[in-house]
Amino acid sequence: MKKVNINRYKESFKWQFGAYPFFTSVFTKSADIKAQKKYYTCYDEYISNFEGGLVTAFIPWEVWETPGRKIIKNLLAGDKRYYQEIKNTHNAVKKAINVCLSARSKNDNELGKWWKLTQNSLSDVSRVLYSFDFTFDLFLNELKVKDPNLFTTLVESIKTKEKSFLEEASASLLKLKSKNSNFKKVYLDFVREFGWFQNSYKGVFKFDEIWLGQYLKNIPRIEKKSKKSKIGLVPPKYKLLVELAKETVVFRDNKKKLLLIAVELMDNWLRNICKKQGWSFEIMRWLTVDEILGVIENGNKNNLKLAEKYYKAKRRIGAMISTGYEEVGQKDWDKIYALYFSVKSNLVKGLAASSGIYKGIVRVVLNPVKDNKKFHQGDVLVASMTRPEYISLMSRAGAFVTDEGGISCHAAIVAREMGKPCIISTRNATKILKDGDFVEVNANLGIVKIIKK
Repeated sequence: MKKVNINRYKESFKWQFGAYPFFTSVFTKSADIKAQKKYYTCYDEYISNFEGGLVTAFIPWEVWETPGRKIIKNLLAGDKRYYQEIKNTHNAVKKAINVCLSARSKNDNELGKWWKLTQNSLSDVSRVLYSFDFTFDLFLNELKVKDPNLFTTLVESIKTKEKSFLEEASASLLKLKSKNSNFKKVYLDFVREFGWFQNSYKGVFKFDEIWLGQYLKNIPRIEKKSKKSKIGLVPPKYKLLVELAKETVVFRDNKKKLLLIAVELMDNWLRNICKKQGWSFEIMRWLTVDEILGVIENGNKNNLKLAEKYYKAKRRIGAMISTGYEEVGQKDWDKIYALYFSVKSNLVKGLAASSGIYKGIVRVVLNPVKDNKKFHQGDVLVASMTRPEYISLMSRAGAFVTDEGGISCHAAIVAREMGKPCIISTRNATKILKDGDFVEVNANLGIVKIIKK
């Protein structure tokens, strides 16, 4: 049982999304202290609670902020070493994507070469990228107060013309539909190429023709509606920082693409292993890949008992350490959770990521696939944080409000592209706001006001 320093979580970052331990095990090498480099984040504190198909995780701000501040300071001084580290890791991710796509096309049910490459490259992403992401958001928030004009210049200059994998998928679907009136064939051809594009840390999402037809109807609403703005010249001191930020926008998208393709391969592998061993897929997904390999290759039967334990409890609380996950006590988790939400308030206040004022009905969405049916055109999307699988809902939403995130997070970027009001980093929106609340989202001031409960 890992001892937890509760005080370190007084200021922490929280996120919540659908997940099972098996599919997050692509990151279990993140805490390998033997692999630490100058710019790597040390995951000596990272607590996650998998419960009922959702994971809630906390990491102390200092874990990311301390190395992140040094990175930004060096970049502003013209030091390119971190930029090169990012490019090297990004290239490894792109290589892993090609290897995984090749395995997918061959219906490869073995871990083969793709697993270690995928696990190592994604673990490197978490070690080298997230500290910059988090601290860059803090840097921009501070700059917004000190120099609003420079802030606007930097934010507008970060935009990239490269298509995201979701945009590529949408373009492919539209092209297939324009060439063939037989939607059955359109569906099969699309699944062959992009059948992975709605997967998540929870596993494979197998969509049918009806779902894809509905998605097709929403594609025109996903098109960018960027607001016109005058972009000033980026001062020389900030050019390297802007170039890196543009690189990381594409980097994050490729990271997600690799993960979603890998999820399909992992799912196929686990189902195949479970069939051979007579195991239950629903039980074994509570273990990591390495823990399952420990049973197969080393005969570690204790892991099977742990899988049964987690499955029956529908919960697994753990900390990421150099050897994988180590259990954390329920009492420690409850203390961390209570500490995070210790500030009680009926006011939802955060950072204005995209300006505007909007009134609408709240829909709290933690699982975009499960909650899709309850979401209506013009609703206010409230989430812990958004990811690519939220795009369909975001296209229908009137405004976005999130617990976490910064100026360069997914919700902020999409909101600015779509021209919709967005408030981020509220910390408690998903706790205070409830489904059906009628609210005013004032993204000029960063405040959400409940008009009627």
